[in-house]
Amino acid sequence: MIELPEVVNMAGQLSATFSGKRITSVIAEHTPHKLAWYFGKPAEYSKLLIF
Repeated sequence: MIELPEVVNMAGQLSATFSGKRITSVIAEHTPHKLAWYFGKPAEYSKLLIF
């Protein structure tokens, strides 16, 4: 689990990188590992996350 200072740092980096931009595609399970849990089918995540 990541700690609060790491979360604050990561949030700042994500905000600076993605502010004013639009996410147009999503690939779920691109690099599958044991710490990723999905509800439903990963192939359907694109429809759920992109409006």
